[in-house]
Amino acid sequence: MKWKEWLYRKLSVKPLIGKVIYNIRYQIEQINHYSEIDIRIKTIHLLLLSAFIYVVSLIVFIMFSGGFLLTILFTVCSLFLAGSVQGIMIERLKYQLLKQQIILNDQIRHSYYEYKSVIDAVTEATHTIEEGNNYEIMIQAHKIIEAINSKDTATKALEYSEKAPNKYLRLLMNIITITYEYGDTILDGGASLFLRSLSTLNMEVRTELIKRERINFLLKGLNFIIVIPLLLIQPIKNWASGSFPPLKLFYN
Repeated sequence: MKWKEWLYRKLSVKPLIGKVIYNIRYQIEQINHYSEIDIRIKTIHLLLLSAFIYVVSLIVFIMFSGGFLLTILFTVCSLFLAGSVQGIMIERLKYQLLKQQIILNDQIRHSYYEYKSVIDAVTEATHTIEEGNNYEIMIQAHKIIEAINSKDTATKALEYSEKAPNKYLRLLMNIITITYEYGDTILDGGASLFLRSLSTLNMEVRTELIKRERINFLLKGLNFIIVIPLLLIQPIKNWASGSFPPLKLFYN
């Protein structure tokens, strides 16, 4: 991926493209605590994907255009599609983070059954998820461990909560910190408050995932549905001009 880092350095200093790169980078930074190299690679990846979509869509649109005004309109539409692809990829990263958090929460619960220690449970859970394809949540797990192991746990936990990518990771940090500092509470019937809190948190994350899936399903392909009528402008014009002579004079 060295060529992507090289491309990032070259393009980020350009006046116009540099601003686009900055906007993509800013959105990625809000999702997770990626390293500088990861941020640059993901930024260039999104930029190249958007550029590819823009060029391909523009070529297709130009093939259907029959005039200067339609060409300008399709150029704007191509930019719209490229921006939509960026938004879809950013949302996919957010979705992956939420989905992987369920895995982390479950691993912490399982490890807590064995160790009865919050810090040991989180550490063991982090080692377990490192073996799978859970890179996004692994970054957050290491941040949580770093905050708990610090000399001033409360301050570090607060700093993490302020920069956490979503409210569910903030809740996880708070649950772990409170249990670490004040110990677990045994509820009526012998249930653990810490474990019950993790179960409730997982239910909320799953509800959020279902909500996002439903929204994505309802809005799936909406951007392309909006563009399709524009592609039919020129064919309809040609058909109308050939079938109705008065319309040919109108269009000309």
